[in-house]
Amino acid sequence: MKKGNIELISSNREFERTYEKLLSEYEPALNLFWRNLDGSDRKLPPHNIRGAVLNETGDVDLLFLNAYPFNLQLGVIGDGALNAVKDLAEYCAQNDIAIRGINGDLKSCEAFAGEYEKLTKKKMRMHVGMDILRLGRLNMIQATGVLRTVTADDEFAANWIAECVAEFNGVAPDNVAAREKLKTMAAERSLFVYENENGTPVSFAQAKPIGHYYTLSYVYTPPEHRNRGYAKAMVHELCKKLIKYGNGVVLFVDKTNIAANKVYDAVGFEAVCENYDFRVIE
Repeated sequence: MKKGNIELISSNREFERTYEKLLSEYEPALNLFWRNLDGSDRKLPPHNIRGAVLNETGDVDLLFLNAYPFNLQLGVIGDGALNAVKDLAEYCAQNDIAIRGINGDLKSCEAFAGEYEKLTKKKMRMHVGMDILRLGRLNMIQATGVLRTVTADDEFAANWIAECVAEFNGVAPDNVAAREKLKTMAAERSLFVYENENGTPVSFAQAKPIGHYYTLSYVYTPPEHRNRGYAKAMVHELCKKLIKYGNGVVLFVDKTNIAANKVYDAVGFEAVCENYDFRVIE
């Protein structure tokens, strides 16, 4: 179904089929799109629109995917993307599409926010600016500890998940949600902990296959174990494990997090693109 030059897609499976080539060609910039696609044909909630904005020749200038109650994803493809972003903002405003925020490159986010505010009087402000990093050559780093998979019985992990989310978002820890998240991660076998030479858990991270890459997230070291090289050793050992499967490794990092950026640089990650998070100000 089309609305002007807005092409709407009815399901995740159809979205993946229709834009398979673009999703692969512009990966890892479209990493957040891959995270929200599950290959199913189930009916999507009304606000969770997804599709593309086409130019006058029928080519794609912009991919979009609203993951409400999470952010609307903006994926720049063509040269006319900034105009396409404004067309999408107009469509969302006219059709009262619920939006919590947006993710994309800085120019696209600013263009969408400006047009959306003009039409709805709802302001958007930048929440965080991030770099998307991809592992290049894995550097040599000495590791004296051991990496293992976290299980649902690792009680410390739920507390760390709550603390990690709270620290990143600037909110109070939610231990109930963290325990549920741990159950999911343990079932997926996607959460890994690094134990030092004394067998003490000191740092952890999640690694999930998303698209054609493994994506690292929830990279966290409790304050009492920081500045000892544990995070660097843990990320190195995890990447060494992952690259054996033949996939690349990517992650998102806050541009202002100097300590984290030093860790990833030391391991061998390189910035490939940017991703900004803008939020609607209620």
